[in-house]
Amino acid sequence: MSGTFANNFLIAHSFYRVYCDVEPKRLALAAANADLAAAVNKLDTIQSKIKSLEETLGKLTADFERATAVRRWLTILTEPSSK
Repeated sequence: MSGTFANNFLIAHSFYRVYCDVEPKRLALAAANADLAAAVNKLDTIQSKIKSLEETLGKLTADFERATAVRRWLTILTEPSSK
């Protein structure tokens, strides 16, 4: 019987040593995963904002090019002819 008790004690002690080694790593992993999720959420928000800004830039660029073309056309129309 004493051999079984000693064997069970050694098994429990081995488990406890492994637990003491692994548990802090599990906690660190959980914290790292939470940080990663927050960073991914922030990245998604920033990428969404960038997409919106790029769309706005495209519209403004098109408006500017149209206005520049109209200005050139009006300049040509209003120039005195050199006859």
